[in-house]
Amino acid sequence: MSKKGREKPKLKELGKQEKQHSRRAVHAKSVHVRGNKGRKEIKTVEVVLPVVKPEEKREKNRQKVTRFFVALTGVVSILMMIWIGASMVMPNWLNTAPDWVKMRAESDVAESKLSMEWGEGEVKIIPIRGKIYLTFDDGPGPYTAQLLDVLRKYGAKATFFVTGAGDDELIAREYAEGHAVGLHTLSHNYAHIYQDTDNFFADLVAVQERVERITGEKSYLMRFPGGSSNLVSRNYDGGAHIMSQLTAEVEERGFTYFDWNVSSGDAGEATTADEVYENVVNRLVDGGETVVLQHDIKGFSVEAVERILQYGITNGYKFERLDAGAFTAHHEVNN
Repeated sequence: MSKKGREKPKLKELGKQEKQHSRRAVHAKSVHVRGNKGRKEIKTVEVVLPVVKPEEKREKNRQKVTRFFVALTGVVSILMMIWIGASMVMPNWLNTAPDWVKMRAESDVAESKLSMEWGEGEVKIIPIRGKIYLTFDDGPGPYTAQLLDVLRKYGAKATFFVTGAGDDELIAREYAEGHAVGLHTLSHNYAHIYQDTDNFFADLVAVQERVERITGEKSYLMRFPGGSSNLVSRNYDGGAHIMSQLTAEVEERGFTYFDWNVSSGDAGEATTADEVYENVVNRLVDGGETVVLQHDIKGFSVEAVERILQYGITNGYKFERLDAGAFTAHHEVNN
């Protein structure tokens, strides 16, 4: 065969074009190739593409939407049945449940900013109105165990600013039952601790070591005997304005000190449980945070706690313990 006969005929350039058929589309694409003697030639490649008719596409979309709503309806129906069943069973079950179950339920509800009131045959859900931090100074003492029993009964938490008094077992129980254990100096001796800063910190570290020995944890929560605003320190510091020094230095050493914004009066004018109760509930911060000062070495003050808890829970208050980030209720320092 002659050389001319071996040459491939030159193909007409087609460019890009589409041809639609009932079942396929042909996409004709031009490509350049090298022919004999380096001449450029054009070949056409056909690519077969599937074609989906518009009505078929719409039908598939309708089927997807239908399946989605069927599944969604099933999930909603199941959730409604669970909710209806729980609403019928849970109230009576909770009221007959052990105390630890009620305490756990109350804790869970508190996370969603609600409070629970336990009554005969029903559980009332109450929006959280505020926080109450019950704090007890100068213990542990002869009424501390009684106080812990009441707090456990209502699932409430508190804070104990302890000294060198009382049994180690009571501090261990305070810690084990989830309360905060803070420091109130070992001796609680105003004449000694407010004589100079060295005496104060030696006393504070001593009670810190006691708490660490009992609980295994070093506490940095503290309260000054008499509070940061006390004036009695003037009688012992020789005009050194020791409280101004101490309030600054305890924070420099990593401690967090707390005062209070509601006093129960149990260290002064109040002498009965009724007076303590009235002093506390009538001074609560509505919608805010209340740090209550009490003493667990005073029997009448401990006696008032159950009614305070009942009032607080019924009116939407949550009883919590103090920590380093909590409201400190600092007073104005006067010395």
